[in-house]
Amino acid sequence: MINFLGKVGWSKKEIEEYVLKWNTEKNREPLREVYIRGQLAHFTPGERLPPNCNNDAYYKGIGIACAPDDHCKRLKNPVNFTLARFRRWLREKEEENEKKTRKNMKEEQKEKTEKANKEENSKTEKDKEEKRQEEIKKEDT
Repeated sequence: MINFLGKVGWSKKEIEEYVLKWNTEKNREPLREVYIRGQLAHFTPGERLPPNCNNDAYYKGIGIACAPDDHCKRLKNPVNFTLARFRRWLREKEEENEKKTRKNMKEEQKEKTEKANKEENSKTEKDKEEKRQEEIKKEDT
């Protein structure tokens, strides 16, 4: 677990806090804290990949069930799967933001066009009114 978390970018402090919390709250038979701290003392985040997915002793052996999809079947390590999913999430988020930006730009352009049309109509109405006033003045004279 610590190799996985280190490889996906967690700091040593974050890993230590998470593992200690996991050990006390979720691990059926908690490990001694001194054992965990000893493992972490000789650990450098990001240095090693965790075992590959097909390693029964690490995943299936500890009850981690995996139902691989087509994407997952092409990857050997859970870190690769996680990073690929994260990159896909980032791409989707970027595309969503681009769509929102385009939509906002269209709305702004529409508002500008409507404002310009109103101003033009207002100017046209003023011009018509001025012509009527001039015609009235001519008729009066």
